[in-house]
This record gives sequence, C-alpha cells and structure tokens, in this order.
Amino acid sequence: AGGQNSSNNQYPINNIHKFSFTSDGNSTDIADMIQGLRYVQSTHSTIAGYVMGGTTHDPSGSPGTGPRSDIQKFIYATEANMTDVGDVPTSGEGAIGVSSITHGYRLGGGHNTGGTAPYGRNIEKWAFSTDGNATDIADMLTYSYLNTAVGNVSDTHGYIGGGGGHTGAPYDWSYVWDTIQKMPFASDSNAVDSGQDLIAPRTNQANLSSDTHGYCTGGRSMTSAVPPLAGYTTDNVIQKFPFASSSNATDVGDLTVVRNMHSGTSSHTYGYSTAGYTPYNNVIDKVSFATDGNATDVGDINITSTNGPGYGGGCFHR
Repeated sequence: AGGQNSSNNQYPINNIHKFSFTSDGNSTDIADMIQGLRYVQSTHSTIAGYVMGGTTHDPSGSPGTGPRSDIQKFIYATEANMTDVGDVPTSGEGAIGVSSITHGYRLGGGHNTGGTAPYGRNIEKWAFSTDGNATDIADMLTYSYLNTAVGNVSDTHGYIGGGGGHTGAPYDWSYVWDTIQKMPFASDSNAVDSGQDLIAPRTNQANLSSDTHGYCTGGRSMTSAVPPLAGYTTDNVIQKFPFASSSNATDVGDLTVVRNMHSGTSSHTYGYSTAGYTPYNNVIDKVSFATDGNATDVGDINITSTNGPGYGGGCFHR
C-alpha cells in the first residue's frame, strides 16, 4: 500500500496492490488508499489490513503536505478502497507496525516529516473489534525511526529490530542500533531488550515472520554514526532470529536485489520482500521459511513504471 517511485517526482502513490501466495506472479492494482502516502506503517488483523500515519508530500509545498495521523482500513473480502477508521495519538512517519490477534500497534517513528526530529518511542494500540482511535500504552527502549512498515510477530510478542535516532538537527543520525526489542501482547508494558542483536546496526529493512522465526531483509547497514547518514551500505542480506530463544540473528541468504525502504509480507510458508529503493525496483522476492537460502524473483509489483514503490507498507491475509 502506498509509497513513491522515482518517476513521479516524489509524489506519493495511493495504490493498493495484491499478489497471490498460492501461485507466483505479478501484483494487480485492486483499490486505493484515502490519499497517497509514503513512509507508511502497516499491520493487519485476520480480516483487514491497516495503514497508520505516513506522510503526504508535494515538492511545491502545497497545503496538506506533511505527516498524518489517520488509521486507514482495507477489508480483504470486499477489496474496496480504504476508509478512515480512527487516529493514532501522534502524527508522523517511519514507525513500525505489529499486531496480535486482537489489536494493532504502532511503535516509534518520526513525529515530523523528512526524517527530522522529534522522534518517538511511543507504543500505541487500538482494538480490531471496534474502529476508533489508538491510545498510548507504553514505550520502546529508545527513540527510533525505522522506516520499516511491519515488525516481526510471534503468538505472544511483537519484535522491533534496529532503527535509528538523532539529536534534533535534520538528518543528524547520531545513533543506529542492532538491538532486537520485544513487547508483550498480554499486557500493556514497555518493550524490553530481547537479548538478541541483528548482525550489524541497521535501519530501513523489511521484516518477515514465520511461526517460529523473525526475518530482517535488506536495509541500510550502518558502519558509522557520524552524520549525515555517513557510512551506510544498502545490502541484500536475509537475517533470521528465533522467537523461542535469545540467539542473535544470523545471515541465512540474500535477496535478488540490493534494496531498502521496501515492504515485507508473509504467508505461513514463505516471506516476500517487495519493491523498494536504492535503486527503485519492482521485484517481488520470495523467501522460504522451511529451508535457509537465497530468495527467488517470482514477479513484479505491476505499476506503470518499471520503478517500484519505495517507502510503502505491506499487509498480509493468512
């Protein structure tokens, strides 16, 4: 859902694309968001996908440009356009979304636009059973701007790996983390250090989840905290960590393309990393949960440009 590509001069797009888990192939454009958004956060219930916040952007600076607080909902069974069903407490972009069976959560993010401060550490929650606003229930360990759309989820916890933050000046990235945090679904409690780390400090990755493991694909691996964004490398690494133990993430394969700011979705048997940036691409990569190894290119996000959307959000119906 949403994002932007290099052919539209940074104007966000509002397309909702769908591709099959049962057969490989290209996506189809089936519906629209309320407005075009980039840097969106997304999550899902068993019957609907959600997009929270994000940023509208018009390079001319026209009215209405800036961070949003809307919670938009897309019902899988009808495939009608998204509707506005509530708000998160803080407008902004670059947060991460996770979900339990009953609730959606939005974590961290920038409360401004363009990657500038202030960054948030809020954990915000709303119920899937009744449309309405989210409430601020807890905090992450650190202020964080991840640019990742979906976090890792087990049956009992949401997981947030990596992310970055800065001291206040635009694009002054003072910290980038390798820490994997986790938050419980059973209580409204702060996130804690899971005792696990990614293989390097990282942001802008796409996350996938099997029933037993979390996956972090691609993103920017930071080799220096010297601003502005000094020392980062965009890569195609697939990392994997277990939900049941405190083992660190390990490198288990590669995506077919180097990318960041892409979207992640998951079935029970495969994860999918789609589209992305640096460079813009429209590739749908498929990752097997049963066997470690490289991803395979199984289709394209089928938009008019060969450049696929970066900064978009992924939801999955499984």
